[in-house]
Amino acid sequence: MLDPSNGGTAVDSAAAGPPGGLASAVQRRSEGWRADIDGLRAVAVLAVIVFHLRKRWLPGGFAGVDVFFVISGFLITRAIVEDLSAGVFSRTEFYRRRVKRISLPMLAVVLATVAFAQVALLPKDALATAWSGVAAVLSGANVYFWRALDRSYFAPGTDEVPLLHLWSLGVEEQFYLLWPWVVPWILGRRGTANGGASGLAAHVEDESPRRDAATASLPAGRMALMAAVALASFLLGDALFGSAPYFAYYMLPTRVGELLVGAILAFAVAGGALQAPGSLLREAAGAAGAALVLGSLVLLSESKPFPGWRALAPTVGAALLLLSGQGMPSAVSRVLSLRPLVAVGRVSYSAYLWHWPLIAFWKYGFRQVGDLAGLGIFAATFALAAASHRWIERPARRTTASAERVAVLQWFVPGGVVMAAALLAIATRGLGPRALSASYAGRLDAMHRVLRPAYGYESVCQYHRVESERLFEPVRCVNGAEGGPDGVLLWGDSNAAHYVGMLDVIARAAGFRFRNFEVTSCPPVLEAPGRLARKPLQKALCEAASRLVKSRIGRYPVVVLAGRWDGYTQDGLFDALAGTARGLVAEGHRVILVGEIPRLPEFYDPDCGRRALSFPGLDCPAQVTAPIAPEVRALNARLAEIAERTPGVEYFDANRELCPEGRCSAFAADGTVIYRDSTHLTMPGSILLGQAVLSARGVPPPFDQVPAWLAEAGRGAASPPRDRDPS
Repeated sequence: MLDPSNGGTAVDSAAAGPPGGLASAVQRRSEGWRADIDGLRAVAVLAVIVFHLRKRWLPGGFAGVDVFFVISGFLITRAIVEDLSAGVFSRTEFYRRRVKRISLPMLAVVLATVAFAQVALLPKDALATAWSGVAAVLSGANVYFWRALDRSYFAPGTDEVPLLHLWSLGVEEQFYLLWPWVVPWILGRRGTANGGASGLAAHVEDESPRRDAATASLPAGRMALMAAVALASFLLGDALFGSAPYFAYYMLPTRVGELLVGAILAFAVAGGALQAPGSLLREAAGAAGAALVLGSLVLLSESKPFPGWRALAPTVGAALLLLSGQGMPSAVSRVLSLRPLVAVGRVSYSAYLWHWPLIAFWKYGFRQVGDLAGLGIFAATFALAAASHRWIERPARRTTASAERVAVLQWFVPGGVVMAAALLAIATRGLGPRALSASYAGRLDAMHRVLRPAYGYESVCQYHRVESERLFEPVRCVNGAEGGPDGVLLWGDSNAAHYVGMLDVIARAAGFRFRNFEVTSCPPVLEAPGRLARKPLQKALCEAASRLVKSRIGRYPVVVLAGRWDGYTQDGLFDALAGTARGLVAEGHRVILVGEIPRLPEFYDPDCGRRALSFPGLDCPAQVTAPIAPEVRALNARLAEIAERTPGVEYFDANRELCPEGRCSAFAADGTVIYRDSTHLTMPGSILLGQAVLSARGVPPPFDQVPAWLAEAGRGAASPPRDRDPS
């Protein structure tokens, strides 16, 4: 994160220093300020902000956070080592400094964010914002987002979660809780229990003869252990990405390596090994560090697993840049010391805190950040950052109050205000002042019923996890004509689930029943579906789903396959689908391939109506339309081709009814919302589509043949679904 730890400005008056008393201690630490570190902070925060505004401009800009972790590890460790060397180290004083530097700006942002959320966001999102605010006050934002972030298929993007960026501050705060206990152990030194001016001079006097020995000789074994822990942290990030990616991204164990790299550099400098590196070493370190950091910002992308070994490049690069400015400046450190960069670096903490809620709220309401909006957000970020730095950060950091007063005035009291606001929001379930309006709640509930995702209906069995064969047992998964023959399986992903309403209308008219079974983001193919999944997390899930279907599919003479076909790796998709169809036919099944629906523009926001009930200035379009894209026509043509050349396989799509005259609409003539998002139908829209098909074609081929196929398979009369039989 962007904690403005020692090194960006002179520390407060209780800082320790060499023999000579309090004044010389402050002077020494003030002289240790490095402009290049503020410049490096500026590079990091600008990279993060640009990435969040325009990912394509700087696809690896998120690595700016990793640069901050290195800076924090370096500066925090350097401060502790200096205090230990001077004999004035106090954990109480350490925590006092951290509160002064971190708490008030963060709490101000959390309070403003939670308050605005209660009048602008949908209640469920305002409620989640309030809970994340509570977690942030308790230094556990990263833990909250690891455990509670909505990961469901139709969950809003993480770029609409206003306090998500505080995960990194949670990582640092947890590190700060532990590190002042670890550093003295590494150095074999014991810190004092209390600080203060009178005690400070005494400790300086008592410990000064041992100062050089304390920093020049570092315990090799413990330093090696620290390096091993750092390496293990990077390896752990890689190891956990497949099974626990949210833990790997948000939690301290997989991020501590970045902080420890900075700490190792601080120890090395304090020990004298790198106290004043030669000019050649400084220049080489600066050039290599710049290449690694800038290369990471350009070449990394969020499509690759991160952190892990990929985090080594920005981490090592940041450490080399810190090294290049140690002692005499290098060419790179001179660039980082330019006044504009230093000015940005000084307000980097507040800029980081404010930029993300501004972006998240804008995207929540307006979906996209256009050029003009992006410039406005950028300007507003630094305007708020300057104000926060001037009227909150600097006064808080300059106070000479005791640790007890700092804790009360800068943490417990303002933190209590934030907690009270958040708990009030939680008590009203995110409605806030809107709880006083009965009309708001009624209109919101009516819109919610229409926009409920397919898996929110009792009749739809779409799963995000595959845990056991019992997933095939619920009676609610069976739809169609009451008393009609069963033996039909609708299998696919969320784009199969949104056809349940349409197929239910058709099945009732044709006189059969069907079971539906859908697994999110998994193609309905029997062999190696995992290799077709684009999301790494889905690979194992898709394989498990395929195994479960194989064990049960013999009970269904007719299999209907549907999916978002362009949502998978195209290399080998249609071969795999054709192979599945041929295999099923060979085993005596009839197969129906269902075409993909056309897509609406990405900017289409079905939630706009609900959000517009309270979001300031939000104006929703009365209609959103789009033509059937050529790629969708081509994709469905491939499906029709498979059916045409494979006996026993049929093809069906309802796009002529969904998109009359080749143009698709988000809303029906009566105002019913048809599209839940740009690629999924609402359940009312799916039902309307089924009715439109019946009106235009009657029971359409090939579904008009299903009763006869079931009769041929001995399923012509009504019978209980066999997979409900425990035997």
